[in-house]
Amino acid sequence: MELLDLFEERIQALIAEIQKLRANNEILQGELTSCHVVIEENKAKVGELMQEQEVTAEVRQRIEALLHKIQNVLPQ
Repeated sequence: MELLDLFEERIQALIAEIQKLRANNEILQGELTSCHVVIEENKAKVGELMQEQEVTAEVRQRIEALLHKIQNVLPQ
């Protein structure tokens, strides 16, 4: 009977460990989902920033071209 009692205790301990691992897994899955959401948001923000940089560069080029035209027209 001692062996059977020991076996039952170990089975109960294993079941408790499995339940604990499942709970931890659910927590980690939730954190992973949150991380994926943040990653996708960051990708969108990076895309917006890159587009803004392109527009800024284009504006800068156009302003420089206009300044060059003005300099060519004004007497020195």
